[in-house]
Amino acid sequence: MRQACAYVQQVDLFCGTLTVREQLTYTAWMRMKDSTDEEKAQRVENVLRDMNLIDCQNTLIVTDQYLQQWYKMETKSLAADYLALSKSKLSMFVAATAACGFLMAPVPVAAAPLAAATVGTFLLSSAANSCNQLLEAPYDAQMRRTQGRVLVVHRFSPLHAFTFAGVTGLTGIGLLGYFGNPTAAVLGAINWFLYAGVYTPMKRSHIGCTWAGAVVGAIPPLMGYAAATGYLDPASWCLAAILFSWQFPHFNGLSWNLRGDYSKAGYRVMCVTNERLCRVTSIRHSLALLGLCTIVAPLTNLTTMTFALGRIKRGANFVLSGGFTNIALKSHKKIL
Repeated sequence: MRQACAYVQQVDLFCGTLTVREQLTYTAWMRMKDSTDEEKAQRVENVLRDMNLIDCQNTLIVTDQYLQQWYKMETKSLAADYLALSKSKLSMFVAATAACGFLMAPVPVAAAPLAAATVGTFLLSSAANSCNQLLEAPYDAQMRRTQGRVLVVHRFSPLHAFTFAGVTGLTGIGLLGYFGNPTAAVLGAINWFLYAGVYTPMKRSHIGCTWAGAVVGAIPPLMGYAAATGYLDPASWCLAAILFSWQFPHFNGLSWNLRGDYSKAGYRVMCVTNERLCRVTSIRHSLALLGLCTIVAPLTNLTTMTFALGRIKRGANFVLSGGFTNIALKSHKKIL
């Protein structure tokens, strides 16, 4: 097996957890950038056949280069690559939802816990995103949108990314626990695990990954609310429900035009596995948002009734825009 797999023991071996077929596919996508997807796939099949690797194509590769690759690093701007690894813009948005959760809690605003909730959430989001890129690097190499990520092009070593994720994640939990309270810290730790340990691997195995991701997106405002109050009440759960429902029209809309890339990399997201469910779910949760914002929010004292009534028109416009999006997607499908 060691001699038969000599072809894949190259310096671009990402990690010692790929099968023979996965490594050949990763290598083809990295080295044959100007070739079509069909040519790359055919090249993989030819190598498997010519080197008599058909019987062991699903065997994991563990070589002496496993540790070498974990140390390999070619960064030119450490700070910029840290920001890229943490998906800093996304992490800032996540931190903003935690800050909003803190500010909407019915208690006086304290500067230190607010800062801790915001920074701690940013660090935990950075850790989760780093774990995500660490686990998905071989598959990111197959998608045009993600081919330039720092781990795919070896600007960061997996070991460095793993260390960065551990330091930022534990620091974030520490900030939430020390300046906030244990409830906020536990929620942060749970969310880190859900994103890296449940949502990320689930993307390649089950359509339910979108629901798991929506739960991950709903927890940060709970973290902020808990950091302010030390407890969770109906108002905090309403805020989380709003973020949960918002994830579906948001992610389904963004992923629709990327479904070819997602399919090529083997992701089981809704836009790939069930296009009708993708549209229906977006409309369903758009309607849920309208109900949450205009009925549930004032009933839980998250907002006032006056505020809710003022949002009805905007909410209706949002739902209608979702309906028009549904029509547009159907038309787009017919054109294709």
